[in-house]
Amino acid sequence: MARTKTHDENQKSIVWLDDSVKPVPKGPPQVRGRQQIINDPAAREYGANVLSDLRKAMRMPHVNSNQDLMERIDRYFDIVQDRRVPPSVEEMALYCGYSVATLNDWKTGKNHGFSDRPEPGLTTSEIIKKAFDLIHAYHANMAQIGQENTLVYIFRAKCYHGMVEKQEISISPENNGLRPPLTPEEIARNLPELDYTENLPSAFDMEGGGADDAGR
Repeated sequence: MARTKTHDENQKSIVWLDDSVKPVPKGPPQVRGRQQIINDPAAREYGANVLSDLRKAMRMPHVNSNQDLMERIDRYFDIVQDRRVPPSVEEMALYCGYSVATLNDWKTGKNHGFSDRPEPGLTTSEIIKKAFDLIHAYHANMAQIGQENTLVYIFRAKCYHGMVEKQEISISPENNGLRPPLTPEEIARNLPELDYTENLPSAFDMEGGGADDAGR
């Protein structure tokens, strides 16, 4: 806690802070989190190590086959396990020598990837899907035991793993009290009976034989 020391010369109160007292960050959660990282030497050291690892991953060459892709992904998971850090889609893409957009194209089949088959039926898309699912399962398990921020998990699951939040609303007549749609026969019965011969020109008028035409 803070303690007050009185200066004898000018009798001004000077507040001395104990070393254990740290200023409380203010602002939204993003700002508070950034301030805490800046003020925490251990967090700054961790951030520097992460950046160093990412720069190494960025310089990795492209994989050129499905066999190479499988081996590179296995090696990536071994590395993050040894580093004791969580895996991410972004870092895995860098480590494979490609962008996240390319991995998504492989995953969805927009880009078919490589033609070799290390195992029967194992395509580039299947390899990437399994890698994405492994990362998703890791973060889901960590979130379930409270070791990962729930909001961060939901955000990343929506971005990379297809999670959606939806509410299905039925508008069928049975559920909302509306009348069922009319059949064609019912629509025909409700139509007014029209005299289609009304206002039609007579045969005489159509032949141009009116009284007004006699003197022409």
